[in-house]
This record gives sequence, structure tokens and C-alpha cells, in this order.
Amino acid sequence: MNDPNLLLQFQLFQGMSTEDIEQILKNFNLRRLTLSKNKLLFREGESCDTLFLLVNGKLKAVTYAQNHSYHVTEILRPPYSLQPESLFGLWQHFTQDVFTADSTELISIDKAEVRKLADQYLVFRLNLLNLLATRIQKLQRQTWWSQTLSTRQRIIQFIRQHISYPAGEKSIKITMQQLADEIHKSRLNVSRELNKMQQEEIISISRGVINIPAIELLLNG
Repeated sequence: MNDPNLLLQFQLFQGMSTEDIEQILKNFNLRRLTLSKNKLLFREGESCDTLFLLVNGKLKAVTYAQNHSYHVTEILRPPYSLQPESLFGLWQHFTQDVFTADSTELISIDKAEVRKLADQYLVFRLNLLNLLATRIQKLQRQTWWSQTLSTRQRIIQFIRQHISYPAGEKSIKITMQQLADEIHKSRLNVSRELNKMQQEEIISISRGVINIPAIELLLNG
């Protein structure tokens, strides 16, 4: 791997000089992986000792409720850094199942190499802190969201809380009753609102599944 632009597209390396990137490529163990479609990258609960950077292709990430009663499937596109927050802290495990959605190229960086990068390069260390702080701040803001919302607003709020990547395709495997219980609205009102959203072509619904072709239309509409 000898192309500095591969790293410079990721937030963790932005602001670094080309010379620094060339030194990193020369002196650090950054591995380039090429995987075919439908290959498992990692599973929920596995120890997180590697940072994966999505360079080309698509990944499918599946995140489960704690009791596995429902789950959200997302398509991830490059450039994307997979769960850097899981490298550190109290729970150092992946929180999703991630598979390749087509032929995919990634860069893998062992946790020890991530620590060395943070130790030797101030810009990398600041970028990592900013990335983690942004994710923490978003989670903190969610706890203060208003609970006096319409049924549609509560559905959108639920979806926003349960995605990790705010773009592209999503699907949520959840029953109508489960969704109603989660957002504290009646099943009838949830059903009516989902059908309205389907008529507006921002979602499609089938038995037990809500499909969202472009989450941007839902979140920004």
C-alpha cells in the first residue's frame, strides 16, 4: 500500500502532511484486505483489537437490540471507520455483525499500531479524540430529546437513535407491536403513520420489516 490519498480520505488522518502519511505507510503495519461478497468481517461480542477502514465497496452492518428481539441493517460506504470507540473503554468488543455487501477493500490497523500512531502524531491523536467526542456528544444529546412528539416524530427519533451511519439504505426488522411499545404509542397510530410514510415513498413496509431506501430523506424531510 503506497498511496497516501487512501488514508487522507479518513477523518483520523486529515490534516496530516503527505510526508507524515508516507512515513506511516513505511513504518507502521497497515494491512490492505480484499474480500469478496458475503464474507464475515466480525461479529457482535468479538474482541475489538483491530481498526478497520473501508476504502472501496460496501459493507452490511447488523445491530441487535439487547434481547435480540429486533435489529437494524445498514449499508456502509467509504470512507468509513468501523467502531473506533470499541478499541478503548470498559467494553472493548464489537457491537455489530459486519459482512461484505460486495467486493470490498479495507485497511486494517492493529490496536497496538493505533496507540503508536496516537503517541507519535499529534494530529492523529486530536482527530481520534474529536471523533470519539463527537460520538459521545451525539449520544448525550439524545437523552434530552423531547418526549412530547407526534407519532411520526417518535418513529423518526427511534430510527435516528438506532443507526450508526446517517446515510444510505437501512432496514429494521421489528414487529408493529414492538415498535409501538418502544416509542410508547398505540399500535394503531404507528400502523397508520407507517402507511402514510409508505404512501409518501420515504419507506416501504412488509411483514415485520421497515425498509428505508435513503435515510437522508427521512431525517431531513
